[in-house]
Amino acid sequence: MLLAAEAGFSPVGVDVSWNGLRHARERLSAKNVGPSLAVAAMGELPFVANTFSVVLSYGVFYYGTANDMKRALNETWRVLRPGGRLLVVLRSTRDYRHGKGQQLEPNTFRLEIDDTNELGTVQHFVTAEDIPAYFGKFSSVTFESSELTFGNRSRLDSDWVITAEK
Repeated sequence: MLLAAEAGFSPVGVDVSWNGLRHARERLSAKNVGPSLAVAAMGELPFVANTFSVVLSYGVFYYGTANDMKRALNETWRVLRPGGRLLVVLRSTRDYRHGKGQQLEPNTFRLEIDDTNELGTVQHFVTAEDIPAYFGKFSSVTFESSELTFGNRSRLDSDWVITAEK
């Protein structure tokens, strides 16, 4: 949000957690940026249709089931203005977390690893073949992979970086 505000935009931050928003408010206030924040679930945004020119979702939409992700993308479609742009990051099935827990549905797991703060979270992982279906309402859909190793190259963090237009 800080970068967007410094670039002259009026960003709005959304999180399901008051605690997460409190941290964001503290960080932004320290930089003299008056944040606009809203508590909401990704599939139930408290905004009227056609409100935003840009939506940025980094590391959000994959927390949940396939249907949760679809609802979040439908809400994104709803709140974007015609011609609005989306940048979203989704976890790839190549990610080291894929398969590390109780499988709830295809490519969806309740994680049972404790090497991050994600123990017990539900995460949905996406293949390249899944992306056209998830983004069917959007036009100009492009996607690239972004991969990074950590833990002395023992773990692969693998994401899709997707852009699209309403």
